[in-house]
Amino acid sequence: MVVVVDYEIGNVRSVINALEYLRVPVRLSRDPREIAAADKLRSTRWAKVIKEIKGSVPKCRCAETNPLGLCCSDNAFAAAMAECSVKPAPEKKSKDPLHGITLEDILIHMLKKHGWGKLGRVIPIRCFLYDPSVKSSLIFLRNTPWARKALEDWYLSEVRGR
Repeated sequence: MVVVVDYEIGNVRSVINALEYLRVPVRLSRDPREIAAADKLRSTRWAKVIKEIKGSVPKCRCAETNPLGLCCSDNAFAAAMAECSVKPAPEKKSKDPLHGITLEDILIHMLKKHGWGKLGRVIPIRCFLYDPSVKSSLIFLRNTPWARKALEDWYLSEVRGR
């Protein structure tokens, strides 16, 4: 019998369904006595199956978060399942050079570096020339694609030119 430890975090039902599909006797439990009495031979056998699939049996990191005060490292299958379910999503690299930089960040950077006067001379728009403010400029730039592109291109040419 494989005992799957119920930490009340995450979806363990899919693990139980997978084991039941493979006709492995499985039980979901939070009882420390039942977990301690789990058949470790079968758990080790399933850990070997996971080892063949993954390449190694992972180390358990649940000792701090386990509400039962027990670590699942005695149960290699539970440790392997915990490792499999905690993998982070792969990072996708954006090809956009402005990824993560807001229009407000760009405007404030250019404003600190050049001031309203030069912004108005390079990109001649009223919100830079007459009674300029960050708020009015952001509203205009968000609604006017050509002006926004001009500011972003100027920003990129300065950042790349460093």
